[in-house]
Amino acid sequence: MQEPQEPQELISEGSLNLSSATEKLVTTGSLNLSSPQEAEFERRNRDKDKELERYQKYISFWIKDIAVFIVALIVVLLIDFYAFTLLQKDNATEGEIRFAIATLTSTVTSLLSYLVGRASK
Repeated sequence: MQEPQEPQELISEGSLNLSSATEKLVTTGSLNLSSPQEAEFERRNRDKDKELERYQKYISFWIKDIAVFIVALIVVLLIDFYAFTLLQKDNATEGEIRFAIATLTSTVTSLLSYLVGRASK
């Protein structure tokens, strides 16, 4: 069996020698073109990818956590405002009064539960 010869230089004067690259790929199973410029290019690409991922997490935090929380809070406050106005009406039915009391009680209980949970962290 013939021993594989050492491949020739892959990059000579800025051009890629494909026969040497193919030979190295076949004999070693990998093609490593690590010149200092390529290593610097790869490092910059990794840095840009990390920066992009950080930016995506930042946007995701604002959309998922902050915006959804604010919208949910506004909906709950609107329902509570409606329930409070039902309690202020002189001619409210018994069902409306029960709905208003249940809604306001649920909101107060939820807020207290949230505050206790945040305090225990």
